[in-house]
Formats: sequence, structure tokens, C-alpha cells
Amino acid sequence: MFLFFVLSEEKANVPETPTVLAQLYRLHRGRMYRYALGVLKNESDAEDAVQEAFLALFRYRPDFADPNAGKTLGYLQKCVRSACIRQLQKRRRAPATLPLDECSASAATEEEAFSGAYDAIRQAILSLPAIYRDPMALYCLYEEPPGRIAALLGLNEQMVRTRIRRGRALLQKTLKKETWQ
Repeated sequence: MFLFFVLSEEKANVPETPTVLAQLYRLHRGRMYRYALGVLKNESDAEDAVQEAFLALFRYRPDFADPNAGKTLGYLQKCVRSACIRQLQKRRRAPATLPLDECSASAATEEEAFSGAYDAIRQAILSLPAIYRDPMALYCLYEEPPGRIAALLGLNEQMVRTRIRRGRALLQKTLKKETWQ
């Protein structure tokens, strides 16, 4: 849609002198698309993000005189990044949908499997040495952030992160032993 708009506007003017917006689109569309595709991992979402960015540029900053100016490119990059962030937020908010028959048939078995795995991980965390058990329990079971754990335990945040990392390593060893026995 945007490309049509740019090209139709260009045809309305003298064909030898393309508009600044058309020049800007031609110069930077590939780079902006590759950036959006790298972030979003979906072609249609990347196209939408680039289109949204160029529309925002046209709508809110139509006074750009030089399409090669760093200020123009910087503003365009910010627009694309913001559009990508909005696309990612939409994805997170959108509920995952499955056909109803698939969902109801496998729900009971998945819940039982999850419950068993959760109990095994919980027991493994509670069997860790006390120095790692408390940060790991708060982080994994109660989903507290490291900053909050540090405040609760009276430690600095880096110490909590180190204990969580080391606790994970011990937890992996413990769970591997239980799996192979």
C-alpha cells in the first residue's frame, strides 16, 4: 500500500524529480526490512513494521529535506524499531489458539506430565545445599526477580545471580542422575 502511495505521488509530480519520500523509501526499504525480519522472524510482520515506520515518518515528519541525512535515517530506524516492538507486544498479548478437540484430548495427559515434572524439579531444588536452595526456590518456584531475592536475603544482586547460576548447574547434575538411574 505504501509503495503504491509513494509511486503514485511521484507520478503526479515531474517523473525526473522523485519526491523526498520516494527517494527515502528506495534508499532504505531493504535495510529496514532486513532489520525488521531479523527481529520479528516473520515476513508479513516485517513488511507491516516497515510500512508502519514509513507512514509514521510521512505523517509526523514530512519536512525531511535530505533522504541521505543521518538524522533522517536515525529517525526512520527508531520508527522501525518501535513498530517491531509493537508487533512483538501484539504477539505476546494474543492468546494461543488450538482446535478444541486437540486441546481437550491432550489436556489431561499434559497436566499429569507437567505435574510430575514440576514435583521432580521442586524436590531437586529443595535438596540443594542451603546456600543455593533459597535463591533457587525463590527464583524458580516463586518467580521472584534477582533484585527482590537480594533484598529478601540481604545479599547483593550479583551474589544472588551467581548462586542461581551455580544452583542451576547443580540442579542439572541432580536431574541427570535421577533420569539415568
